[in-house]
Amino acid sequence: MALNREKVFKFCAFLLFLFCVLMAVTRIVVHGRNGTLSAVAGLLECLVWALFAGLLFVVLFLGNISESFTAFLFGGREYCDETPMSLSHVRGFIAAGNYEEAALLLQELYAQFPDSPDLNFLIFEFYCDCCGKSELAKEFAGNYLKNAAVRSEDNILMLLRYCDLCLQYGADKDDLIDFLLDQSVRNIYSESDKKRIMERVKGLNS
Repeated sequence: MALNREKVFKFCAFLLFLFCVLMAVTRIVVHGRNGTLSAVAGLLECLVWALFAGLLFVVLFLGNISESFTAFLFGGREYCDETPMSLSHVRGFIAAGNYEEAALLLQELYAQFPDSPDLNFLIFEFYCDCCGKSELAKEFAGNYLKNAAVRSEDNILMLLRYCDLCLQYGADKDDLIDFLLDQSVRNIYSESDKKRIMERVKGLNS
């Protein structure tokens, strides 16, 4: 039976966490018996081991926080979601039924922010829900998802709706599963998003 790499990693990290806690306690106890200077040295060693234990605790039990913090510190362009401020104006036009004005503004914004997940998802929804151009929306989403470089919650929303459209237009399930598996390893999705992708794969396989 294949091992779940995530579970193996968490188990090993948990063992290392216990080891760090044990070392932090024993260092200060051992050094505390040998005088003041030794106790200070033991305290410093204890703090180092406690730091490692704390980092492992965050990784193990606070996954969402650690993921967001790591993305913020070390993430590149894929974590920089720049949302155009004018999207609220577009939504206002759509809500008022002014689709021509909304389409013009979307076109202008897309020329400036082609990588924005928020904008791309709004364009996708506009094609689907306002223009009745679901086939065009499917093609638009497919092109975006293949080249997307910015992490956002909108990516998984577009991907799942894209899957529904593909099935609606008679896409081959095997091809769709392959596409989903390719998407599931990309950095534009969070770990929880990737689990949702794999759930959809399981649903297509059943």
